[in-house]
Amino acid sequence: MRGTISIKYSMSVWVTAICAVLLVPCSQTFGAPSPAEFNDRVNEVVNGVTIFTSQDTASSGVFSFDSDTPGVKDTEIDLIKIPLSHTFGDANDTLRPQVRGVLGNLESKRSIPTGGPGSTDDFSRLEVFTAGVSGGVVYRVWEELRITPLIGVAYSHIKRRYDYNNSFSQTNLLPFDREAFNTSVDVMTYSPSVEAEYTFRHDATTIIPKIRYAHLFNESFASKSSVIDVSSDSGMLQSFVDVETPLGYTLFGQALGLHPFIVRTDLFGTAKDARGPNYFHEVGTDLTFTDDKRELFKGFSVGASYIFGDDFSGYRIGLGLVF
Repeated sequence: MRGTISIKYSMSVWVTAICAVLLVPCSQTFGAPSPAEFNDRVNEVVNGVTIFTSQDTASSGVFSFDSDTPGVKDTEIDLIKIPLSHTFGDANDTLRPQVRGVLGNLESKRSIPTGGPGSTDDFSRLEVFTAGVSGGVVYRVWEELRITPLIGVAYSHIKRRYDYNNSFSQTNLLPFDREAFNTSVDVMTYSPSVEAEYTFRHDATTIIPKIRYAHLFNESFASKSSVIDVSSDSGMLQSFVDVETPLGYTLFGQALGLHPFIVRTDLFGTAKDARGPNYFHEVGTDLTFTDDKRELFKGFSVGASYIFGDDFSGYRIGLGLVF
């Protein structure tokens, strides 16, 4: 059940606390959200972060959300994600079971101007850890076309840490410490999805356009706050184009290849309502080192990509696995 804040705190102080949580300068308190609206905003944040940590969206990297609020700095985000995948059976089988896993960790840090001019900004940190698994069947409609329905489940621990760095926040926000500032929530995400991919081949080059839709249902089951209650859902539509080109060289027995790609992700539902991107693109390329004799994974890659969208940008440089 959704809780309410204790009545011993005045509404003006509650409004001030909401302003700090939602990153609005506290001088702009007129018309600020009620406790129920605050919980709705928390649901938006949860849907936004689970899109990044539990799904095959942006790669691991460093991102920035542009602030449209005067006096509030941009939000910086570090994302580390380890996706795993294995498909059983032979490539020519009509039906092939597939399992996927993901480990995700997201950290967001920003300064918040709660006091007046000349005062020290407060500091907020959001930390998210996610572990998920999904399973489905790859259906080979014909040689070039494959359709894969999947059902996924993921657990996320979402924790916020807050430093009160001026007398204003220490007086007005500290009473709400456990409810809104130094608090945490545990969430289960259930995500049915379906994807379709078509393979074009030209000489040694393979071009794979793919489309994927996933719907995320987020439900909290534990929280240190009596106010926070997560029960909401979001949709995600992705359009991919992958290109795989062998370079014709080997290094230490590994075949070298080039893998440029572009992905567009559109968000719907609660995640779209959050103070983040409604859509974003990722464009990049990887240099792959593969050996088809491996069973669990084919090899590894090194590369870079640039992510950009609606008031949102970032980059990724690093290593990956090739399945």
